[in-house]
Formats: sequence, C-alpha cells, structure tokens
Amino acid sequence: MKEKKYGKLSNKAKALGILTVCLIFVCVCAICLRLQNRTNQIVFGEKNLELKTAYAIDGNIRSEAPSESEDYTFATKPFILPAGDYMIELVYMSSAPGYIYVQGNNDCVFSIDLPVTYGENQIITDGHLSLVVGTDKGRMKFYQTGDGLIEIKKLRIMSDNHIYNDYYVIIGLAALISIALIVIILVFNRLRLSRIGFSYIGLLIIAMILVNIPFCIKGTYYEVDTQAHMKRIEAIAQGIRDGQWPVLIGPNYANHYGELVALQPGLFLYLPAFLRLLNVTVPTAYNICMIFVNIATAVAAVVCGERYFTSLRWGIVAAVFYLVEPFRLYVMMALGAGAGMGTALIFLPFLLVGLHETMDRGGFRWKYITVGLWGMACSHVMGFALAVLVMIIYILFHIKQLFNKDVFIALVKAAFAFIILTVGVLAPFIGYYFTDWNRTALQWTDFYHFPVERVREVLNVISLLVIVISYIALRKTVHISRFGRGIFLTGFISILMSLPIFPWFLFGKIPAVDSFLSMMQYPMRFHFAAVLPMAFVAAEAVCSNMDSRRKHRKAVMCSIVGLLGLGVAANYITFYNAEKLFDDPVTGEINTLMEDYLPGGTLTEWYDNDTGEFSDYDKVEAYSYSKINTHVDCTYTSSDDGQYMEFPLFYYEGYAACDQNGIPLKVEKGEHNRVRVYLNKSYEIQELHLSFVVKRTYKLLFFFSLAACVVWFTYNIGFLAYRAVRSGRIT
Repeated sequence: MKEKKYGKLSNKAKALGILTVCLIFVCVCAICLRLQNRTNQIVFGEKNLELKTAYAIDGNIRSEAPSESEDYTFATKPFILPAGDYMIELVYMSSAPGYIYVQGNNDCVFSIDLPVTYGENQIITDGHLSLVVGTDKGRMKFYQTGDGLIEIKKLRIMSDNHIYNDYYVIIGLAALISIALIVIILVFNRLRLSRIGFSYIGLLIIAMILVNIPFCIKGTYYEVDTQAHMKRIEAIAQGIRDGQWPVLIGPNYANHYGELVALQPGLFLYLPAFLRLLNVTVPTAYNICMIFVNIATAVAAVVCGERYFTSLRWGIVAAVFYLVEPFRLYVMMALGAGAGMGTALIFLPFLLVGLHETMDRGGFRWKYITVGLWGMACSHVMGFALAVLVMIIYILFHIKQLFNKDVFIALVKAAFAFIILTVGVLAPFIGYYFTDWNRTALQWTDFYHFPVERVREVLNVISLLVIVISYIALRKTVHISRFGRGIFLTGFISILMSLPIFPWFLFGKIPAVDSFLSMMQYPMRFHFAAVLPMAFVAAEAVCSNMDSRRKHRKAVMCSIVGLLGLGVAANYITFYNAEKLFDDPVTGEINTLMEDYLPGGTLTEWYDNDTGEFSDYDKVEAYSYSKINTHVDCTYTSSDDGQYMEFPLFYYEGYAACDQNGIPLKVEKGEHNRVRVYLNKSYEIQELHLSFVVKRTYKLLFFFSLAACVVWFTYNIGFLAYRAVRSGRIT
C-alpha cells in the first residue's frame, strides 16, 4: 500500500513555526537569567545540613546540649566552590557559647566564635573565606561549648560573583536546540517523510525522553559509581588547571596527594571537565554528559541498525530497544557508570556491525571496527577488554575469511587507523601500567562469591527471556542468517555468564581464567557483550511480525515490549529509591575512598593529613610554603649535604624539581610513597619549585591523535549526513 506523504509547508506555516521556536527560546532565556542572578549565595537549611544532637524547628536549627568528645552538633554537607573570595554570614541567638569551624581546603581552615547573646537579641557575625584554588570538600561544623540553647536563624555563604554558571549553559543548549528546530522547519520539504516514518521518529523521541528524565530532574541521586565518575570529571578539570595535557594525575584525589588517571582512559570526560572550567556545577556537568551519552547511543544504534537491517525503520526500532535494554539502563541509572561503561556501549554497535559487514557481507566496513574499538579504548578498559575478546572469538569462527586478501587488508586498515586515533591515550596508559601502582586493589578475590542483588538478577533474567523469545519467534518467521545465529549465541552466552548459576568456579581453576575473572571483578560485566545482540534480535523479531494478524505473533510482540517495560520500571524504582547525592547545585559529597590507582602498598592513613617531612629538623628550616595541586613552591635553608624534604604528594614518574636558577634537584620516591626532593646545602635562603611535568612524547602523541580524530570524524560524519540528506526518506 502506498503511504500518504505530508504536503509541503506553506511560507506562513514556516514563519509561524520559526516564530514559536524563537518565543520559547526568549522565555527560556528570561527565566534562566532571572535564576542566574540568585547564584551568588548558598543558603544552608535542613536539607543541606547534617544534624547530630541538633534539630530543626520552624526553619531554624536548635541545639540544647553540648557535643561530647568535641564532636560537632551539626555540620553542613560538603560544598564545592570555585576559587574566589567569600563571606560567611551567620544570624543566631544563644545562651551558651560555641563556634563554627570552617574548612575550605587543607590550607584554608579557621573558626568563627559565637559569643552568648542576651535576651531575645540576635547577633549577625561573619567570616571571610578565600580560596586560591577551588574546593570539592568545603565544610562547616558547629561546636557548642556550654549548656544552654543556641538557635541558628540563618547560615549562608555569599560571593560578589556568581558561584556557578549553570543557567548560562542551559541558555546555550536551548540556543542549539532552537537552531536545530529551525533548520528542520526550513528543510522539511526535502525530507519527504511518510506518516509511518513520523511515527517511528516519534517512538525514538519518546524513548530518548524516557532515558533522559533521570538526568533532567532537580537533584542527583547516590548510585554505586556516581561519586567515582564525578570525582574523575573533577580530576580532569583540576588536571587541566594544573597545566597537564593530557591529564595523567588527578590532583584532587586522596586528600590532594594525587592519583593516576592515565590508567582510567577518560577522553570523553573532557567535555564535562571543560564545563567545570566554565564554572558549571558538578551535578549539572555530569547530567549533561549523561544526556549526551544517551543521544550518542541513539545515533550510533540508528546508524548501525540501518546498516545491519538495510532499513532505517528497523534501525530505529533496534535503537529504541538498545536505549531501553535493561542492563544499559542499569549501567546509566542504578549503577551510575554512564561515564565509563555507558559511554563504551555507544561504540559496541559499530564493532559488531563492522565485523559483520567485513567478514560476512564483504562490505569491508572496516571504519566501523575502528570507531568501535577507538570509543571503547578511550572510555572503559574493562569494556574494551571484553570487546576485544568477543572480536577474537568472532574472527576465529570466521578463520577462513582471513585468507581472503580483501578481508585481511580491511582488518589491517582497521587496526592501523585504531592505533593512529588512540595512540595519544594508549601511550600513557601503557607507560604507567608497568610502573609501581596498586594493581592488586583491582584483583578481587570474591568474584565467585559476589553478592546476589535482586534487581540486578531480575534484569539479567528479563534480558535472557527477551532474547530467547525473540529468537524462537524469528525461527518460525524468517530464515535466520549465520550472523543472526552468531549474534544470538553471543548475547545468550554473555547473559548466562553474568548469572549466579554459571559455573565460574570450574573455569576459575585455570590460572589465566582466574586472573581474568579477578580483573573483571564481578559477573554482571559479562552482560556488556549482550546488550546489542538482545536489542537487534528483539527488533528483528518485532519488525518481522509487525504486519502479522496471527494472535500468537502479536502475543510475542507484546511479551517482548512488556518485558522491556518491566526492565525500565525496575531501573526507575531502584534509581529513585536511592538517597540524594546533591540536594542543590553545590552541596554534595564526591570525595570517595579510591585506592585503586595509588602507588603500590599505600595505606589510607598515609594521606590522612596534608603535611610533609624533613630529613632532619635540626638541619633543615622552611620559611615559606605554597601548594596548588601538584605545584609546590617553598624557601628553605639546609646546613648539611644529603638533606631532603618530603611533600604531601604521592610519587609518580613525571615529578621534577629545580632551584631558583632552574638547576634540577634530585627527585625520588620517599617514605610512605611521598615525593622526596634533595636540597642544596646553603645557609642562605634557597628556593624550591616542584611540579608534575607531562612528558613531551605524551603531549605530542595526544595532540596528534586529537587532530587525527577531528579530521577522521569530520570527514566521515559529513559524508554520512550528505548521504542521509540525499536519500531523504525513511524506508
């Protein structure tokens, strides 16, 4: 049956559409600018305070008994502030003395005394907080030192400038969306979309809204890896401020001792890190990153689905199923790992479809393989390891095709292009992987006894049922290709491997397998390789039975959609049952105990304080000291040779020191893995300048790969867009 086309838009309709978009944009700008004017202060209330012996009444905080063992009565939740000058304003009335202890960074701590008031009088007191660099662990604690009632009427931090610029970013995003809508209105006549085509696009838009709702609402929820990924974003932002290109050391980790981030490839985290440099808050930068991950996932799934099914409609259905696949949603929401494994899942379709096109169809889409491997290598090491394992197994099952000259050359091209695009990320990763770091922290010994989580296993079972039902429905409807059977087996076996019933304890008796499993840490990660197979098999089953009038085939479609809906509901329930990590844009805890990538043997108590050591306090005397991220400047005198200072920085290859004349000083690993610098003997005051320096080789390779990526993707995306506009129809 011939589909009815929409007619062309009249000039009046175009003008009305453009005017509507512009009016909405103006309204968004007005609202955002009004809200932005209120971002010069933080008001602390019950929602962003931790109450111990204090309690809230009528919006005020009351404390009637002194804390025991010098423990605080109440405290603010940690706050994140950029560099700048702030004033702390406190309005209170009290019949007992007390004080507020203020901590910005380790080098910015002081207290504000709270003397007794008389009668119903209130006192307004203030203190000044000056941050040379931003803080991600600011905090105020209240101590009551006598019996009586203390009532806090108002507590806030004020700044002359805007503390954050979130609403300006929202205006920028609204501008981009408005431009996109206007372009669509102007080129509508060339798209030649049918009614069915619009319904498919509408389905994809609904799925996009569904998966992005958690990242558009106010507040960020505490999930397993959310803090860790926020900390990674902050580490890259601080590393850029520190002058590192690429960022190899996260200077804000481990009480500002620093941690290796070169072993956690995070090329795509530079986007939210740049937002942090623009003074966007951590939760907003994180949520924008997650929205972009979902958008990129949809685009990748549509492109690869259209290539695999040779139908854009089927590709859109596959993209919808890929977006709402239970494990992918679990990664993005309940696990909070969207900045790592969630980003890697953007590129899984390119790898599998590229292998299929190259090995089975002879299409030689080796560029898809390159993009898939590049994206996973630059976002998630474990996902990349699993992808390489799947690729090797796939090639072994198609070993005969390797003797085909064209196929072999295509794979060589893919490997060569992959190296060119990723050498800037791989070089520092390989360089630091073989140094002395705490790799044993990543070797989990409880893989075989990993605790069973009800929601996680329910999602595994849902995915297993979907892929099995879809495959059975396909067997009765169409002839399944060799690749179709292979992709089903890949998904089916991967899901089984992630279930508690899989006999890993038998395979773990092989030393190599045991080492690999301990690196994988927990079975659920094997589900990674099943996300695309489940989505594609389910999409093919639904699309193949869509026009069927048989009841049992309609039941198959409904069961698949129903199971996926159950997975979405389970993920939403788990997500919203978690505690809030950020109640407002700047108060939330992102400092987590991350000891995976510290120097080998490091103990937590080694970085409890932010002080260094002298070799001999009688022979070395310090006169001034300044530490900003990995940079240390100090002056000293030393009365003997061989004396040294140890600074509150963990030692990694790359630290260098010099004196006031630029003459290098010897740097090595000291006690407790601290940076040790040997001093010049001198009775006159000497200068010492210490910093972490990225090797020139790493810098050149990083910018070379970055330039190669820009050229590669500009050309290929431009070509795809040109082809899409030329085709102009959803078939």
